[in-house]
Amino acid sequence: MSSIYLNEVRIIGNVGSEPALRKTTSGMAVLNLSIATTYKSPKSERTDWHRVVLFGVLAEHAARNLRTGSSVMVGGRLSNNKWTDDAGIERFSTEIVGDSMQIINGWKTERSDGADGADGASAANGSNSTPVKQTETEPGADVPF
Repeated sequence: MSSIYLNEVRIIGNVGSEPALRKTTSGMAVLNLSIATTYKSPKSERTDWHRVVLFGVLAEHAARNLRTGSSVMVGGRLSNNKWTDDAGIERFSTEIVGDSMQIINGWKTERSDGADGADGASAANGSNSTPVKQTETEPGADVPF
């Protein structure tokens, strides 16, 4: 009997705070984001906050181009983490480890005239969203984009 496993998630939401890029001791770029998604029904509205972590070129791209309030689609996998805090209490968290991202609107370099500063394209022609996908590379290998 064959088993099939799937751990894939896609969310579209708004960035909750200004992204801050950091580097690991080995030099890998890491970016933690909080992204809000809102579910609306006729009787209620609920906003959920999602922890998202991006690595490498994807993290650097997001740090350059996202800002608080940016609308973004992130794809990746769910990761469950368990640790013990300073008081000895076991803690749990779930985060999305992103491997793809597409900025829908709210580029950091967006100008008030509607032109996208990232590539000079007009927002009117819809070309201001560029998908970026993390590619797996061997440590120290150059990333192809």
